[in-house]
Amino acid sequence: MLEAWQNEQWSAAASFCGALAAPEANLEILQSLVTPESLERWGDFRAVAARYATIEDPAYGSVVNPAFDTEDVGYFKVLRGVSQNYQVVDEQPMLVAAVVTVVRHPFEKRWMVEAFGEMVRPESIPCMRGDTARWDGQQRRRFDVVPMDAWLTQHGTKRMDGSGTYNFPETPRWNREGGGKIELDVSMLEGRVSVAEAVQARRRMSPVRPKDRVRYFLAHDLYDASYLPCRTPNSLNLKHVSVYGNMTKIAQWTPPGQDQLSNVQAHRRWWDQPDRVTLESLRTEVSDE
Repeated sequence: MLEAWQNEQWSAAASFCGALAAPEANLEILQSLVTPESLERWGDFRAVAARYATIEDPAYGSVVNPAFDTEDVGYFKVLRGVSQNYQVVDEQPMLVAAVVTVVRHPFEKRWMVEAFGEMVRPESIPCMRGDTARWDGQQRRRFDVVPMDAWLTQHGTKRMDGSGTYNFPETPRWNREGGGKIELDVSMLEGRVSVAEAVQARRRMSPVRPKDRVRYFLAHDLYDASYLPCRTPNSLNLKHVSVYGNMTKIAQWTPPGQDQLSNVQAHRRWWDQPDRVTLESLRTEVSDE
C-alpha cells in the first residue's frame, strides 16, 4: 500500500491524465490540477491532450518516484503498450512514454501538476525557487518582516581586474537574460552565513569560485534607510530574504486597482531615486570566508 503522500501525488497525476481524454469538457478540472505558475503555458490543454492520445494502451506506474534531492517533487510514469492492467503494480519492463512532474506546492498546500512529457528538475520549477506567481500577477508569498537585530548576507563576486572592487546586486534585476522572471526585490540570506553556504543557496551544486564573496548587513540599518527586508523562504532556500524598497512610497505611486507588489514602474521609481541610500553604503564588511 502506498504511503499517504504517495497516494496524493499519484492521484493528482492520474486525475490529470484521465481528464485529458476530454480537455474541453474537463477544462476547469485541468486548470485546478496544474500549478498556478504553469497555467498560462498549458493554454486550452488541447496540445498535451493530443500528445497523450498518441500513447498506445497507456498505463500508470504504481509508484511516484521522488526527485533525488527533495521529496517535494515527484515523477509519475505513463507507460505504453499495457493491454491488461491499467495500473502497473509489478516490476515489469515497460516503455515509459511520458513523465508527469508533480510538485507539493508550498502555498496551495497540495500536490499539483507542473509538466507533462520530460521530467523537470526541482530547480527548474518556479514555485520550488520561490517564484510563486507571475511577476505581473497577484503576489501570494508570505511576508514576515526580518527582526531588527538580524544579520543579513548577500552573495556577490570580486572583480578580477585588479581594481579591488566588488560586484554585488545593488538593485532588483529588472531585465534578465533569456526572458526570465523580472524581480522587484534584492535577494539576501537571513543570518551571517559563509561564502560556501551562500553559494550553495544561490547556485545549488556549483563549487565555490575564488572570486565569490559575501557582504553583511544589519537589518536595522536597512530599515533606517527605508528598505523592507522580508522573509520569503522556499523549499530550496529556507533562509531567503527579499529586500524591497519603501512600500509606503511604492503604494502611493501604484495606480488605483493595481497590485503594488508587482507594479514595475512604482518599484523602479523608488530604486532609481538619486537620494536613495545605497546598499553598498550600509554593508558592514565583505568576506571571502
